[in-house]
Amino acid sequence: MNISERLKYAIEKKGLKITEAVSVSGIPYSSMQNYLRGEREPNINALSKLCLHLGISMNWLLNGLGPVFISTDTEINEPWHPYLATPDKEEVEILALLKKLPDDVKHELLDAAKVKGKVHALEEKMHDMQSQIQAMLEKKKQEQTQQQGTDTPTED
Repeated sequence: MNISERLKYAIEKKGLKITEAVSVSGIPYSSMQNYLRGEREPNINALSKLCLHLGISMNWLLNGLGPVFISTDTEINEPWHPYLATPDKEEVEILALLKKLPDDVKHELLDAAKVKGKVHALEEKMHDMQSQIQAMLEKKKQEQTQQQGTDTPTED
């Protein structure tokens, strides 16, 4: 198996289309086609992008040795930045769609996503507060029940 065949195999194993792999990796479409056809081998910059963004092991891609993909075990392979983690298929699809949109629409979507994130955070906070209030009410009710039990008059 050569680099071209291994790259093709890795992209297929990830469940990606060529356009999705191009979108995620930042490799031009024509270059990716050349790599996959074996007409050209990727340079070190392209290899780095392919491996980093698609989660392919560089050793495997170059030599066919070791695992195909970089470990996703967070204790072993924690990315130094969360955005460097290998995107899943849904994230790849979203990115591919975003790249096709005009800039003004991208800005609108970004603004909407920020608002949605704030709303979600507020909803979580509200849920936590409701849980705390419920716990406080239950505690108060138990205290009242216990107090009523000790306040009952005894018969002589």
